[in-house]
Formats: sequence, structure tokens, C-alpha cells
Amino acid sequence: MKLVLKLVSVVVAIGLAPVNAEPVNKKCPVSGEDVDAAVTAKYTAVLGFCCKKCVAKFKENPADAKFAAALKAAAGKPVNTVCPISGEDIDDTKTVVYNGQTVGMCCGKCVKKFSAEPAKFAAKVKANLPANEKCPVSGEDVDAATAVAHTQEIGFCCKKCLAKFKKDPAAALAKK
Repeated sequence: MKLVLKLVSVVVAIGLAPVNAEPVNKKCPVSGEDVDAAVTAKYTAVLGFCCKKCVAKFKENPADAKFAAALKAAAGKPVNTVCPISGEDIDDTKTVVYNGQTVGMCCGKCVKKFSAEPAKFAAKVKANLPANEKCPVSGEDVDAATAVAHTQEIGFCCKKCLAKFKKDPAAALAKK
């Protein structure tokens, strides 16, 4: 469990530094085996804060334990509020995992359409939905304008584990 919290806190620290070619983790989040640096995937999560001061505190120390629970909650939650195909509000039970992000759709038809040609619709995904409702610094309600999207490179021991992660990042991150 500590590995997951540590991994998630580091993994979603996107935007704080450029994405590295090296993975941020030493152990595979799926199997627990040593990471093969040649087998990686980008992972993105959106974390909300109540104000810019709290965003600055997060950027100073994203690995702080108080952020771990909020960051772990980001795994598997849609990063968007609007369906990239129809433009309607999403149904958060209708999702697709694309490039390590959970993308919400409005209906099953849009899930099928996106799944068939994800590259065609990917640019229309507006990552704007914080994974948390309360600021991890102050405990106040989140202001969506302070949402910070983070992307990091996660390493895996093999392509089989990478495929499992891409299919369901939330399950893989919750496993350890």
C-alpha cells in the first residue's frame, strides 16, 4: 500500500517538471517486479485546489503524504466533464482509458465510437475535472479553475503488465 501511495504521489506530479524518459518508479505497479525502463506509459491525473497558494504548496512538495490520498483518488476518474464526441455532459459510468487517462463519455454509442478511432477524438478531450472535491491543503471546496493536470512516465516490468495498466489504471494502482 505504501508503494502505491508513494507511486501515485510521484506519478501524478505532472507539470511540476518535464516528463522524463526515465520512469518515476522502480517497481511495477501491476506485478511488483523491478521496472524495465524500456516499458513505460504516460499517466495523467487532475487534482484540484481551493486557491493558487495551495497549488504552490503542492508544487513545492508533491510527494507529501497529505496529497497521496487525493492523488490516489484521481486514478480511474474521468478527467473531463463534456463528451468529446457529442459535447453533452458525461455519464461517469461510461468511460474509455486512453493514453493512461480515463475519458468520460455521455453514452455507450460514444464509447464505441471513441474506442474505434481514439486519435480522431483525443484532441477534443478537455481535461478539466479535478479528481477531488476538497482541497488537500486547506480542506476547503475545490475551485475548478485551480485544477492541475500532471503527466509522468510510469515503468512496468513487461508489456503484459503495461497492457493491464492501460486497460484499467485505477485497478493497477490500487493493487499494491
